[in-house]
Amino acid sequence: MRAAQIVRYGEPVEFEIVETKDPELAEDQVLVDVEAVGVNFHDLNVAANAYGQNVALPHVLGSEVIGRLADGTRVAALTTEGGGFAERVAVSREVVFPLPEGVGDLEALTMVIQGNTAWHALHTLGRIGKGDSVLVLGAAGGVGMLAIQLAKLAGAATVVAGVSSESKNSKVSELGADHVINSRGDDLASAIMDATRDHGVDVVVDNIGGSAFDQAVEAARPLARLVSVGKASGDAPTPYDPRALSRRNLVVSGMYLGTFPPGLLRESMAELVALLAAGDLRVDDGGRYAFDKADEAVNALRTRSGGGKIVVTVP
Repeated sequence: MRAAQIVRYGEPVEFEIVETKDPELAEDQVLVDVEAVGVNFHDLNVAANAYGQNVALPHVLGSEVIGRLADGTRVAALTTEGGGFAERVAVSREVVFPLPEGVGDLEALTMVIQGNTAWHALHTLGRIGKGDSVLVLGAAGGVGMLAIQLAKLAGAATVVAGVSSESKNSKVSELGADHVINSRGDDLASAIMDATRDHGVDVVVDNIGGSAFDQAVEAARPLARLVSVGKASGDAPTPYDPRALSRRNLVVSGMYLGTFPPGLLRESMAELVALLAAGDLRVDDGGRYAFDKADEAVNALRTRSGGGKIVVTVP
């Protein structure tokens, strides 16, 4: 089979397309014939060795795929150790999700990582309830755009979207955000309080980290749930003394999809696919690339030259 490998760490990401052996299956794995693979920031971080994991090179990136099982069943799958940028990949049976034919590759791929992250940040960890006020930081990103929509579908009374530039205001407003604020402002906490009429927020989904998260804590109302799903700023929040959180009984959670219980992922994926089929979720197309242009696809995300989900098709 063909696979697109990285042979060195660094940026821009460079692939070598090679002929290699089919994956060997462990007892708990199935083989997926890949038809499309999604591009994620995780791919960039692995390629840059940003996690310091020193994965063995050459390495095949790709954390989510759409394809077929041996019996022809169409599936989406989470590939927790990479391998998606190839014609075939071995994946755990536990993170293979059946797909109806009517749901497109782009839409389904957007749900595997971004959709599941947004869903569990809001429902499992954020325990969103009808009438809650929700803050989404990094709202114009893949997780953020879905979090806005899922929060409104869950009955949120107010959704405040934090974005880094005014050019993104109209996009998040169209998705259902009630208020749009500048997430880079020094007065972010005051802007959140103004948007919620001094009520504060009940649930926070944070893709930014750093000082933005610190200010979200300031604007959290008693019993609020704050979920960190990313750190686009590259900065860590201020360490918190539990006593400072206990005054308002705040709950702060981190989230990493790679270690999330597979049973919960199967439940959320089924719900997300149903919402897609019903036309209740909007997904932006960030571009489709041929397999031999996979490095261009990954670097398009690195330079943020476009918005929406980037997909590589595998013939």
